[in-house]
Amino acid sequence: MSRAKVEEWEAHVEAAQKEGKSLACYAREHGLACHRLYEAQRKSRQRKAHDGTNKGNTTFIPVQLAAAAAGLRAELPNGVVLHYATASTSEQAQWIAMLAALPCSR
Repeated sequence: MSRAKVEEWEAHVEAAQKEGKSLACYAREHGLACHRLYEAQRKSRQRKAHDGTNKGNTTFIPVQLAAAAAGLRAELPNGVVLHYATASTSEQAQWIAMLAALPCSR
């Protein structure tokens, strides 16, 4: 597909987006080949990704994860619930070993 044709098809892709229609729906309404619209969309995305001009229209967004709370919650068979909100990993291991050794945990 020539560059001029790609630009022509890209204009249709943009029009479909402005109208809030899927490419398939837009193609049906305008008597266009749907696969050409998808091809133009793909080529446009590739070109923009290569040029770096697609920064504001990316699929992925940066995510920042908060540190997970290192807590421990144990529910014993006798109904006792223990909750330690700030236990370190080694403290958690010690608590788990101690709770597992209790007669009510067997």
